[in-house]
Amino acid sequence: MRDYPDRKAVPILQNIVAAMGPDSVILINNMVLPNSGAHWHVTQVDSTMMTMLAALERTHQQWLELMEKARLRINRICSPVAVAVEFD
Repeated sequence: MRDYPDRKAVPILQNIVAAMGPDSVILINNMVLPNSGAHWHVTQVDSTMMTMLAALERTHQQWLELMEKARLRINRICSPVAVAVEFD
């Protein structure tokens, strides 16, 4: 979903919902940025995606808003222990 702005992501999600059964779930493997204080590398990726694709790395709040627009709810967000790797 990270490659799509909300105006394109919502219809994609709604089409998936239409094909889902009553016990179906959607697993989305994307980065979830903190609402504030994100590492500079992550914000650089976000800026690049915005410039090249009109897309974004979404914050927790933006994911909640996207799922609400698509009439979905988030059951769980899992975060890795390490969120950034830097090399000198």
